[in-house]
Amino acid sequence: MVPIHDTDIAHERWAQAEWQYYELWEKVEVKLRRRKALWIVATLLVFLGLSSVPILVDRWPKWTALSANRKLAQQMGLLKAEVGAPSVSDHQAFRIRFNPDHRLTYTVEKVETCADPIGAASTSVVRTGDLLRQAHLNDYVLLNPAQGKELGVPGLVDSFCYDSLSGSTATAKDEAISGFGIVSVKDLAEKRTDRISLLIFKGPLAELSFE
Repeated sequence: MVPIHDTDIAHERWAQAEWQYYELWEKVEVKLRRRKALWIVATLLVFLGLSSVPILVDRWPKWTALSANRKLAQQMGLLKAEVGAPSVSDHQAFRIRFNPDHRLTYTVEKVETCADPIGAASTSVVRTGDLLRQAHLNDYVLLNPAQGKELGVPGLVDSFCYDSLSGSTATAKDEAISGFGIVSVKDLAEKRTDRISLLIFKGPLAELSFE
């Protein structure tokens, strides 16, 4: 049997310790590489987040105005459903209109005909509501026809009436187009048109689309 010397044992211990040190360093190196990768990803995400903030801030008024128009579209759809398809003897019309200050507070009312003036004795209020939350209500307005023409957006209206017999009186012909325009008060003062949200309706059935 070959004798085992102290030098052999010491060499074996040294080799084992060296291997353990090597394994430990490999684990540390893997952790360092992983941490470095996480820092790179985090830095990239922060950079992208900061870069997108100006874009979000710039487009926010447009998205808010579009949200208001979507709610208005829901009210118009409900109004058309309420008119339904009654017989001539059950003729009725519904109108949605906004306050004279053109803030986004609406009134839905039942009228005898769409030609009835606002405030006529035969008018009955069905419901009222706001297109935005109270906190943002004074920051946005509905464009009136004159403001629309001034900004290069013709065909805007400040009320919509739907008749059970003739449909939309604002768009009695198939090719006729009208719409509601919503914009922030600040953009209106600056005459900025790229953030106007439009709810367009076309033809007697008032087919809706957004722009």
